[in-house]
Amino acid sequence: MFLRRWKILIAILIVASGSMLVRLAQAQTNDDAWLSPTNLSHSGAASQPVIATTADGVLHALWWDTTLGTLYARTTSTSESTWIEPSPVPNIVGRRILDTQTGIETIIAPRDLQLFAEATGNIYAFWYDSNDQLYSLLNDGRGWSQPTVVAEKALLFEATSDPSNQLHVVYIRPIDSVEAPAGIYYRSARDGNWSAPRLVASSAYYRTLKPEQVHVSVAGDEVGNVLVAWDAPPLNQSVFARSPDRGATWSEPQSVTGAAAGQARHARFAFGPGNEFLLHWQDASASGCGMTQSRSSDAGQTWTAPEMILSTLTRCDVSWSFTTDQAGRLWLISHVASPATNVVTLAVWDGQTWSEVRDVSFAFFDDRTQLSTNLSCLQLSIAGGTAGLIGCDAGGDVWAARNALALDQWLPNLTRVWRQPQVLSAASGTLTLDGVPDVTADIQGHVYAVWSQATLDGLGTDLYTAAWREDRWSGASRLSPASASGADDTVSTVHQANQPAITADNRDRVHVVWSGGAAGEIFYSWAYARDLGGGQRWNEATRLSPASALGQWPDIVADPRTSSLYVIYALPFNEQRGIYLSLSADVGQAWQPPIKIFDAAAAGWASVDGVRLALDAENKILHAVWLRRTLPGQPQSQEVYYASSRDGGKTWTTPVKIAAGAVVGPQVIVPAPGQVYLAWCQADGVGPNIRGQFSPDGGQRWTAPIPLNQLEQVSCPISLATDGLGQMHLAGITSNAGDESVLLTASWNGQAWAASEVHELGQRTNPANSAVIALVPQADRLSAVIKLWSHQVAAADRFEIVVTDRPVPAVGVLQPLPTFTPRPTPTATPLGTVVPTATPKPQLNDRALRPPTASGGPPPLVLGGALAAIIVVIVVVRIIWVKRR
Repeated sequence: MFLRRWKILIAILIVASGSMLVRLAQAQTNDDAWLSPTNLSHSGAASQPVIATTADGVLHALWWDTTLGTLYARTTSTSESTWIEPSPVPNIVGRRILDTQTGIETIIAPRDLQLFAEATGNIYAFWYDSNDQLYSLLNDGRGWSQPTVVAEKALLFEATSDPSNQLHVVYIRPIDSVEAPAGIYYRSARDGNWSAPRLVASSAYYRTLKPEQVHVSVAGDEVGNVLVAWDAPPLNQSVFARSPDRGATWSEPQSVTGAAAGQARHARFAFGPGNEFLLHWQDASASGCGMTQSRSSDAGQTWTAPEMILSTLTRCDVSWSFTTDQAGRLWLISHVASPATNVVTLAVWDGQTWSEVRDVSFAFFDDRTQLSTNLSCLQLSIAGGTAGLIGCDAGGDVWAARNALALDQWLPNLTRVWRQPQVLSAASGTLTLDGVPDVTADIQGHVYAVWSQATLDGLGTDLYTAAWREDRWSGASRLSPASASGADDTVSTVHQANQPAITADNRDRVHVVWSGGAAGEIFYSWAYARDLGGGQRWNEATRLSPASALGQWPDIVADPRTSSLYVIYALPFNEQRGIYLSLSADVGQAWQPPIKIFDAAAAGWASVDGVRLALDAENKILHAVWLRRTLPGQPQSQEVYYASSRDGGKTWTTPVKIAAGAVVGPQVIVPAPGQVYLAWCQADGVGPNIRGQFSPDGGQRWTAPIPLNQLEQVSCPISLATDGLGQMHLAGITSNAGDESVLLTASWNGQAWAASEVHELGQRTNPANSAVIALVPQADRLSAVIKLWSHQVAAADRFEIVVTDRPVPAVGVLQPLPTFTPRPTPTATPLGTVVPTATPKPQLNDRALRPPTASGGPPPLVLGGALAAIIVVIVVVRIIWVKRR
């Protein structure tokens, strides 16, 4: 008998403890982010809740009760969750129907009830009656006013307030009259006093459209500027109009800036940080939601170039509103799409960058029903430092809560890691599709960039340079050598300049090589670093390659311990085809005849290309990589080869084949004395397309090539940078799920690549985008120069050179960790050995972060403590039972 009782007791304890764990888990879900929710209705007959937050922290709520009509409640203080008893607001109703025979009145709920708060604490309620008449009520803290008819009939409206507490309302009138044709109308209010309606734009199309087929938006500033945007029928292309006098007069409608015909949809305005107007729209031609943004600091007269934003957003068809907090940040908040909506999506703009998109849901344990409750018909409101949330449960009750966490803790850190991109390239010339910029840093911590850009007449190309010093970039200046020594066509040399490479020496000079001239020969010039970016004329250009021989992709390095310069290049075709090296022992004053370090014709190769060079100055070793190519028009199976020289380039090791197949863009770098790292692009269809391998002993032994899981489907070429002490960075351009270009960077920890960092660039992806980087150890900074396909305001989209940088921590000397098994052959051949451990790849297609309200449950210590308590009880009962036996 006692055994039976013991079993029953244990079962009860297990069930009770299970319930306790469920409650602990459910409580933990929301306690971190929100205070305990309050049941406002206690009726089982509530629906359609709305909420507004005033800047002082008071929450206001309205909802519909099927018996009592519209009810109102507010919190009793600015920081607590205690609410006053609900009171009816009888004027907010859709329709009243009185049965004259029974005397019974039937009330019908209003449509699209909305609540807005001003900074002064005034609350405006808006709703439609059953005849689509738009009404408004004001609550100034003393009670509700009498209703105002805002519009005789309205398809759709939007309301917002500006910093001066002026309320702006725009609506679409779907009926015609002599005095008021169908169209877009604007009204404003202050303290309940309404202006007369003003026609912004008329259109007969609105007479036959439905609310779900139209869109409208409004924003204003404190000095009287008002902007209105809408989708103009019949094409539904977004347009906007401006008013400089608080809506008294309006400009002619203008197409949304930078958008091609038929592409911009659902444009919306906001007045944000820095006294800027923001214009958002959805680009119908882009992947994902196509969210795009421009900014204006002159009340909409001019706009910045469009940039993609919030590219990881997945809910595209919801309605949105803007609101500001006490820090001046602008919050973008989604609105209820249906009564079943159980998530609110939000993001925040700090004047420089958008946060990650975040979804907020609300679940809790209801002590009354002893059930887990997940609210639907969610709405969220933010003002000052307060957020209010309201929603419906499955039993017909309305619940509300205020934030427990500060707004700063809601979203990922808004601190921009990378500096805001700056455009360097001249607006008058375009960049070539296959052009790639180059960048270098000197020992003073200055950075120098070079790129090729079309001439003003469009008949050729020029080189442009810019310099970063004193924490800013200079303007772009055209590289203008005095003449081309040894050139057959000096004029053509000046106007044909492609594939530049740049380096800096230890004598305050910057050196550039390029392919140019009448036949694409290799040329060299230099300038003093202090003059770069100031329009200083460069030294006389010198031809380095054989006359009339096409040279491609030159690269240049400077020996920091001597006065030597090394230039490597490829002659891809004809009998002279091969890899060549030119040497100057006096910092470019004189050049020795070029050395053919690899004879492609003698080796029976069809072509060579893509050569890169690196110098291990301490060990006096030159490292080179290049591509073996087929001729144009033939199947493009290619191979990457590596060779080295230990006598200043006079003799070279037998080239070693590193990779074969669809390979392009080989890169070589010396992370630290005695080390070499190779990387290249290898297209295998899906997955990572970058391969790399490492040598700790100057290229004599190698790890096996491995895919870099951190860099998936990156546009080639990639770029490598090092501080010479073992710290190394890799960069490439790819796209995210929203088809936005992103810069991927990863750092080397001495053994493997760390997880990549993602920097969104705000522009549509293009396979010809590319990036080069320079590591500046003196300033603990990583600089990136990017060729980026960019939207333009008043011109066709084109490639631009943009620059950005970010701080990087100094890590000291890193020691390589891979181990190797020596091979008996002394030649530099690949050696399969231990592979550095690959790090997990980033999930670019899932950027949305779950909120604290959707945490995985209670802390392990809480669960562990509860389980321990259960076990103790069981043991004690067991001991008692044994003793009694």
